Amino acid sequence: MKPQYERMARYLWLSGRDTVRLSFDEIENIISGNLPANTRASDTSWSNNPGGFGMTPMWLAAGYKRSDLDLTGEQVTFKRVNQKVSDTCWRKVIRLALNVDLPTR
Repeated sequence: MKPQYERMARYLWLSGRDTVRLSFDEIENIISGNLPANTRASDTSWSNNPGGFGMTPMWLAAGYKRSDLDLTGEQVTFKRVNQKVSDTCWRKVIRLALNVDLPTR
């Protein structure tokens, strides 16, 4: 997992909002890097499949799913969902949010 994508999980998790709408430029600012070129052309890059695009597991780990995608306007909307996420994913999010390493169980 690329560390910059973990920043996306941190952003969503710390937002505390039920719905988060971001432009692709805002996402690139959050992750401090460029999105892969295919994310601007294909909705498959934005699926909620945990095995998909490298950032997908991060927004899922933060408790969000992609709910709307506007490729022309280059915007994506995430909605908070009630789901159980893995302890490993939460550890990554918390570690980034608090800037600390948590002991493993």
